[in-house]
Amino acid sequence: MHLLFLLLLASVASAHPVGAQRTSHHLRLTLLEDEVVVDYRAYVPADNLQDTPLEEHFQALMAGVVLTVDGIMVPLLAQTVEDPIAPTRSHAVRFRAGFRADITPSGTAQEFLLVNSNEPDALSLFASEIYLGPSWNPLSSSLLVLGPDGIEENRQGQWRMEEESRELALQAVQVPSWKRLFRGERMRPVANAFGPSRPPWAIPGLIVTAVFLLLLARWRHRIRPSP
Repeated sequence: MHLLFLLLLASVASAHPVGAQRTSHHLRLTLLEDEVVVDYRAYVPADNLQDTPLEEHFQALMAGVVLTVDGIMVPLLAQTVEDPIAPTRSHAVRFRAGFRADITPSGTAQEFLLVNSNEPDALSLFASEIYLGPSWNPLSSSLLVLGPDGIEENRQGQWRMEEESRELALQAVQVPSWKRLFRGERMRPVANAFGPSRPPWAIPGLIVTAVFLLLLARWRHRIRPSP
């Protein structure tokens, strides 16, 4: 029983590595039809803040998140969030910021790069997530390691220490509007959205086949001889 309890504590600590010694950054990028939504959370040890006013530090953290689309910087508009500055029980302060940015889909593959340059000198942990709406298909992502048989590693939501984790990259393409009608899911994690999709003729082919069988059944009923 004690071993099970220790394993449970270890899993919780790995899921939420907030402590007094390390800064933790969590980025979530959500790609909608014509906009990008960003949720950013930073847990900063109280000792790292020193005498800096919390509001001033918060503004600096917001300025350190940058989005580019196809290599061009896109303005991020700040959104109102609940409890943007909140102390934690682990002697850290949680900062939360929300952003959105309008984008113009091009109909071809587009590259999105979300960069977090905050707390460059602090020992930090990073976790990132990507979610896509039904109008987008992913082609590649920094969260996925791809191989000949598909996804070999999925880093969505995993805490990592590599500095390369400061950059969240996504290449995606918008799907035709008629194809979105047959997608039941509204939002999908990038790994769930990645992979071979139905060929463009699959759904129309099924519809044509169903109509043909219905007409054939009615035709056979009309020519059936009377008893």
